[in-house]
Amino acid sequence: MIERTLIPALLAVFVVPAMAATPARQQSSLVWPPAPDQPRIRFVGTFYSGRDFHAGKSFSLKRALEKMLGTEEREPPMMFPYGVATDSHGRVIVADSKLQGVHVFDAANHASLLIRTLKGDRLLSPIGVATDAADNIYVSDSLSGKIFVFDPRGKVKLVIGHPEGRYKRPTGIAIDRAASRLYIADTLKNEIVVTDLEGREIQRFGRAGVAAGEFNAPTQICLSGGRLYVTDALNARIQIFEPDGKFIGAIGSLGRNPGEFDKPKGVALDSDGHVYVVEGLHDVVQVLDTRGSLLMAFGRTGAGDGEFYLPTSIHIDRDDNIYVADSYNGRIQIFRYLKDANSRRNQ
Repeated sequence: MIERTLIPALLAVFVVPAMAATPARQQSSLVWPPAPDQPRIRFVGTFYSGRDFHAGKSFSLKRALEKMLGTEEREPPMMFPYGVATDSHGRVIVADSKLQGVHVFDAANHASLLIRTLKGDRLLSPIGVATDAADNIYVSDSLSGKIFVFDPRGKVKLVIGHPEGRYKRPTGIAIDRAASRLYIADTLKNEIVVTDLEGREIQRFGRAGVAAGEFNAPTQICLSGGRLYVTDALNARIQIFEPDGKFIGAIGSLGRNPGEFDKPKGVALDSDGHVYVVEGLHDVVQVLDTRGSLLMAFGRTGAGDGEFYLPTSIHIDRDDNIYVADSYNGRIQIFRYLKDANSRRNQ
């Protein structure tokens, strides 16, 4: 478990050597909290485009020179990565709202895929992304008001959202793989919509307001431990529900002190149940317990390793790898939660 560790000024500056060719091989001594405290979060690596996953490619001086000379590969880098998720094979899937596409990065096979065009419908502003048990990719489009479903190879299978206006602004999405349920945060309608994986509606819950179970612009959501966590952005809190919409509790409040939120965005949980909340205003990730007490934080404003410029989304996979969409820096940063010996024995 993470001990309750407040880091002075939320984080110190660290300088690390240049990274190896692919994110999977990157190594770093950048950790939080710093010595002499026991480290709980380790920086793993950064990637900007599919080129960073291709064998033999580096993303340092060589890439900058290729870009300047116009000889770089045609696959575009991420422009504004927003939603991020992984599938059962460890592929990293990123919704890029400015590029109007979805990147699929496959480190194991040194490959990548860009899903960008569709017949008839097209992606306008992809925001949220999630995968089901068959590795189909679900993408919310906040401008078209639809959910696009692609197979693992990027071929469109289904478009959820007809008739027009069914969803006003779908943003965060999450999938309950065991129950085959899709959860959609409709930001402008201030509600959560629950459907099956073909888009047939099961229920809706929430309405505009500040009371328990009410929302003011719900955005990112995640499912963990049989509970649904919703970023209630303009109410500056994370609300927690049963899968059927029953309100359990809320953490966070408006403020600029550690443990308070000003611009909460992404939310995710690690395998020990710690709640990670991306704070867009201060460019940090706060880590809290389920009662809302701050345990630690990592990040700061900047473009270096472990620094952020408007982080928007966070995803934690089954191996406790932490993926943060560092949107204005046009990249995904990877961290890892370091479980202690007691946590490993209790798994």
